[in-house]
Amino acid sequence: MLFKNTFFAFAFLLFSSLIHAQIGLGTKSIAGNIEMSYQNSSAFNWEKPFSSNLNLSPAFSTFISKRALLTINPIINQKRLYFACSQYGYFIQDEYALNSSFRYYFNSNGKLKIFGSAGLNFSTQKNYYSDDPYSYRESKFLTSNVGLGFNYFFNNSVALNVSADYEYAIGTNNRREDIFSAYQIKVGLENFISANSEQVQSDSLLYRGKKLVAFNLKIYKKIELHQQSEGYINFMYGRFILKNLVLGVEFTDRENFYPNRNYPMAGIFARYYIGLGKRFFIHPELDFKVYLSPEDYRVKWQKANTISLGMSYFLKKNVAIEANLLQYDLTDRFQRDLTKYQDKNLNVGLNIGMRYFLN
Repeated sequence: MLFKNTFFAFAFLLFSSLIHAQIGLGTKSIAGNIEMSYQNSSAFNWEKPFSSNLNLSPAFSTFISKRALLTINPIINQKRLYFACSQYGYFIQDEYALNSSFRYYFNSNGKLKIFGSAGLNFSTQKNYYSDDPYSYRESKFLTSNVGLGFNYFFNNSVALNVSADYEYAIGTNNRREDIFSAYQIKVGLENFISANSEQVQSDSLLYRGKKLVAFNLKIYKKIELHQQSEGYINFMYGRFILKNLVLGVEFTDRENFYPNRNYPMAGIFARYYIGLGKRFFIHPELDFKVYLSPEDYRVKWQKANTISLGMSYFLKKNVAIEANLLQYDLTDRFQRDLTKYQDKNLNVGLNIGMRYFLN
């Protein structure tokens, strides 16, 4: 009941301002993620780990004038990782943040709209083991940023966002003062919402040839002597081969602060939409994915078969709120010494985000 109520509450926030115009006074954009999950894994039989995660990071944006967009992004992220044989108890990570940004568009006509932006963010994070007081680590940062970017509108609902930002941060890291500057480049999709609604017929939402798309890219690099960097890219493309059946491909790669540690993943998926109302669908999905590990990892590569169940609520023909409810993974891990072991994961919870479609 909690999951259902949370999903429809999030849907109501978006539906209350359906997409119609591109930008202007009263237009809104809502993004971010809401996740509550519990995972049980058999990856390491001697440990039998399980974990829980609460991640609330919605982003609410509204135009306060014809060209000025204000965004507020609160973040609550709480993770717990339990190991049956750990002498230090369970691992705890708590993160809290409040991000704010201001964007000004230099033009309001045409598909391409250029903007400048500025922001101010506060964040705090704690990491420790429940039974080990010496493991406590805490960081607090106040960050300001400025940037330039543009939106390219594919239609009145969906736009490509490209931005480059410079940020300056001051704070403490494990009780020691830390000051750094960095730049980041981000590419992704955004939605824009206005008070004017449009009529949506359930038989016009899905059709053969419609495309399901997702793209996110982020490059983040510190300018200080450490030259630490991280990056992330995610791409998904699907096409409806039947009215309710979509087949697609996906690719993800990320690099953390350690050099040469990439985590690429490539996969294929099939999803079938089952209508339960005018705008509401549930969709079982099958995935096959292949993962590669960094060179210094014991596991060389992995292949995973995944079955999941989700639901979608269409705000417009090209924008839907999507929630993943249940996911089961059967993963074969191949070590560098050619041995293989199997990992079974069951993830139950609620993961809400946005999904975009193109004609």
